[in-house]
Amino acid sequence: MIDLKHSGLRALLAAGTLAAAGAAQATHIYIPFSDQNSTTGSDVGLWLADVANLGNPPVQLTNQVLDGPANTVAILDDWTLDPVSHLATNVQPKAVVYGVGGHLYKGDLATANIGPVTQFSNGNYGELCSLTALDERPFAASKAYVQAVIEPVGSVNSCASGIGTQVWLIAANASAASAPTLEPSNWSVLGAFTDPTDGSFVRWVVWTPSAGCRRRWAI
Repeated sequence: MIDLKHSGLRALLAAGTLAAAGAAQATHIYIPFSDQNSTTGSDVGLWLADVANLGNPPVQLTNQVLDGPANTVAILDDWTLDPVSHLATNVQPKAVVYGVGGHLYKGDLATANIGPVTQFSNGNYGELCSLTALDERPFAASKAYVQAVIEPVGSVNSCASGIGTQVWLIAANASAASAPTLEPSNWSVLGAFTDPTDGSFVRWVVWTPSAGCRRRWAI
C-alpha cells in the first residue's frame, strides 16, 4: 500500500522552494521524488518533477522498489552563493543516484532532455545502507562523488547492526565498468573548505579512523 501522505513529495516541495529563485532563467530544473510504502517504509519508484515547467508531467526513472531505507537517494547539485545571506540560491540538480536490486543507477539531470538511466559503477552489494552526495561548486562530474555505505554480498550482518559495512566512493562520471573505491570502515566526509567569496570548493575534510585524526583530502 502506497501512503502518499508520507511520500517524497514533501522533499519535492522543499527542494522546489530552493530552486524557484532560478526557475525563470533555467529551461528545466528536475527534482526527484518517490512514493513510500506505508507497510515496509521502502521508497517505491522514482520520478522527476520539472519545477521550472510545472505544467509538464513527471518523468519516471523506475517503478521498482528502491534499495535502502526511505529517502536513500543522492542528488548532486550546483548552486549560486548569495553574497549577502551566504546561502545557496538557484539550486539546480545535476544528477540523481539510487539503488535497485543490488546495483546503483544514475540519471543525468544536467541536460534539457533526460538521458537514459545508466548503471553507476560495477559494484554489487547485499544491502544499501546510505547514499551521500559530495557535490562541488561549480559542479563538475569528474570532481563530484557519491559515498555509498553498504553491506557486501554474502554478509551475515545488516545495515542496522553497523557491523561489516563497507564505504564506497564513486566519481559522478563513473560508468557501468568503473569500480568503486573502497575506503576504510567508518571513513566519512565531515565537510569542505570553500572560498568565502563565492562558495567554490577548495578541499574536502574527511575522517580517517585508521589514522585516528582528521586530514584534508584534495581532489
